[in-house]
Amino acid sequence: MHCPEFTVINYSAYDSSMNVYKKNFRGERLVSAYEFELYTDDCAGGIAINGMRYNAQKGCFSLTKPGQRQKMILPYKCYFFNIYTQDESLCDILDNLPEFGMLWGMDEAVNIFHEMLSAGPTALPENRMLIQGCVCRLLSLTRAMMP
Repeated sequence: MHCPEFTVINYSAYDSSMNVYKKNFRGERLVSAYEFELYTDDCAGGIAINGMRYNAQKGCFSLTKPGQRQKMILPYKCYFFNIYTQDESLCDILDNLPEFGMLWGMDEAVNIFHEMLSAGPTALPENRMLIQGCVCRLLSLTRAMMP
């Protein structure tokens, strides 16, 4: 069995209402890693990927891929993780996932994110494997929707 190689750059929960700027503070930017967001509430905001706007809806996810242009449209709430990989098999899987879709198992996904957040930073060697396992479990919930 092939275990894909990737680095978790960061992960967290995001709530734009907690943002001190209280405005759409990020312009469009070029993405250099895979950026996954799971929306936790129906909100007026969302995300634009290569100019296509997707509304933040509870239970939906977005996946922005390296080389794509992304813009946050506030307000919204989400959990997110960003990963970097050059593993061809993992890139192939991620590149074939949709940019936006409904996640299967929202409650399970939220529990996985809570597990990640309670583990602490990936910089600690003892957390690295746990966090990578959580990312793989989350990605498997997106794959369940594919034919």
